[in-house]
Amino acid sequence: MKLLKLGVATAIAATALPATAEAATIVAAQTTVNANLDPAANNGFTIGFSDSNLANPFNEVLTFTTDVAGQLSINLTSVTTSASDDTDFSNVFLSGTGLAGPISIAQILADPNETRALNNFSVGVGTFTLNILGNPGTSSGSFGGSVAFTAAAAAVPEPGTWAMMLVGFGAIGFSMRRRRQTAHLYQAA
Repeated sequence: MKLLKLGVATAIAATALPATAEAATIVAAQTTVNANLDPAANNGFTIGFSDSNLANPFNEVLTFTTDVAGQLSINLTSVTTSASDDTDFSNVFLSGTGLAGPISIAQILADPNETRALNNFSVGVGTFTLNILGNPGTSSGSFGGSVAFTAAAAAVPEPGTWAMMLVGFGAIGFSMRRRRQTAHLYQAA
């Protein structure tokens, strides 16, 4: 009985432990920001970015780190007010330690407002680099976008599953505690 009480107390203590706090480090244009995962936003974060008055050609880099696996979505759009402002992306790709290899970000819409997107892509733990290469228009071309991350949900058993498991452990413990009855063998003489 003492062992059963100890087992129940251990199970309750294990479920009452707080979850670990996860954070992502965002490095962009020589600025580092720590962003905690937001439980209200499905344990995720969103990074918004933009740039204008771009060099010709330009190579913009956004680096971020996740310490949990999850789903990543990237959206990128060039902003154009005239044909001379048209920003063209020559290559947009994501690389990092949480990927098997570089992932090209697909073009969704073409000129004048070019759009690229990668939606709900599974990534592991790691440091990621979003590389944006292209050519701005003759005047001040610009672009903007976002990176959204949602942490993968940990598998948690349903309350009914926990109840069945505890009842099963109790039944096993009860069967082990029962005394064996000796069998009597009667013989006729």
